[in-house]
Amino acid sequence: MMKRTVVTIFLAASILALSACGSSAKKADSSTASADSQTSTQSGVETPAPTPMPTAAPAAPAGGTVLPAYRYTGTDPFREEACSVILADAAKNYEPADVTIPVPCIFLVDGSDEEDIKAWGSFQVYNYELDGTTLAVVNGGNTPGLMHMIATPDGYACTSFEQLLTEDEEELDRITGGNEEIKALFTGYEEYADLLRLSLIKDYVDANGLSIDSVRNMNGEVILLDSINFDGQQSGEAEEAGGELTPQVRFESDEGNALYMEYDESNEIYNVYLEFSGESFEGNAYYADGRMDIDGTDPNGDPIYMQAISNGDHLVLTVTESSWDGAPAGSQYVMKAYLEA
Repeated sequence: MMKRTVVTIFLAASILALSACGSSAKKADSSTASADSQTSTQSGVETPAPTPMPTAAPAAPAGGTVLPAYRYTGTDPFREEACSVILADAAKNYEPADVTIPVPCIFLVDGSDEEDIKAWGSFQVYNYELDGTTLAVVNGGNTPGLMHMIATPDGYACTSFEQLLTEDEEELDRITGGNEEIKALFTGYEEYADLLRLSLIKDYVDANGLSIDSVRNMNGEVILLDSINFDGQQSGEAEEAGGELTPQVRFESDEGNALYMEYDESNEIYNVYLEFSGESFEGNAYYADGRMDIDGTDPNGDPIYMQAISNGDHLVLTVTESSWDGAPAGSQYVMKAYLEA
């Protein structure tokens, strides 16, 4: 019998490392300084301002540079609405600079109630000034919490925003309803959030045809945008799997659904094998927009698409497109990691 051992894996580092990045990115320094309470424009309740970062002048003045306003150009409708909320609400707490870029780091979306779609995450905002070809962080901060949304003909609209006031257990219970798996997502997400931040900056630069090649964090660290693999392009086609599977790692949900990953070194991609609703199917995994994209063929022979992000020792798998009842579009699974020997 195959022995299964539960392991605690910092997947925010280990899974994201599978993208074969040229160099790893480090998060911008943040401050634990508290701010005065204010009334949230989204929730209508009195909440403190987000945890700020200290203001610092860039190495050289921007010289009156005018950069285009940020506009989300991705394909995730939840991120799009979260960006709008951040820009309209959280950004008001910081002195503006040349450009304000939000970071809608959404951990999990629960769409079971169409009248109250819940999106938990770390909703960050940063202001940058242009120093030559470098965007330098001037200020910014993070507001973790829960956004309530509703579907509209134009996408999704945020109806209220419950901010996480402290990191106390009582506050986490208030935001998550005491769900331990959702609470666990509020730790260990920093590396994923920073890869997302850099990915959104790269998208902004490309969309506007700007001559910007790097980002400078508050600690002076300069990150070249081209040093990280943003394009998510596959370097080859996966060969057909044959014989017995020898997965490197298995992720399993409480419902009994499972995902195996094994590296195809010859093609430099990951083969993914899935077991859902008693059926097995497979696909390929690659990186795009700061997270793993999985495309495959369901048991009926139809295409199925999934996205995965990691937080702590959990993997959050979202089915983005599917016509198969065994894993319908919009369904999400919180999975734990196992090693098999």
